[in-house]
Amino acid sequence: MTVPWFFRLQRENTYMTTKSRLLRCTFSLKKKLVKE
Repeated sequence: MTVPWFFRLQRENTYMTTKSRLLRCTFSLKKKLVKE
């Protein structure tokens, strides 16, 4: 029972990391657009 829970946690963790990375990327892109 602990294994699926751990996997779920790991998957959510990677999902959140990807989400934050994407947000950061879009933010930097917006900054670049504003500068130009």
